[in-house]
Amino acid sequence: MSSPEVPPPSEAADACDSSNSNNSAVSNPNSEVPIIECVESTSIMDDTKRILIRPYKRGFFCDDESLMHPFHDSTVTNWMLYIIGIALPVLVCGSP
Repeated sequence: MSSPEVPPPSEAADACDSSNSNNSAVSNPNSEVPIIECVESTSIMDDTKRILIRPYKRGFFCDDESLMHPFHDSTVTNWMLYIIGIALPVLVCGSP
């Protein structure tokens, strides 16, 4: 039984490089067409929605009881702001 011939390493590397470049999305300019079509169709649907459907505009009255709420001085304390705004992102993004 004879074993198949194995090409030298340089020829094998060239064969791999040429097969990968044909399937690469970077070398194929037609691969961006579906993305562009999706963006365009979404834009057209959004524009159509804005033209056909008008929002209901309700008046605003200062003495409206559904809008009246008691005034709170501060609902977020300083220590909560420091922990959530600084320490939490450092722990999440800084961990390997």
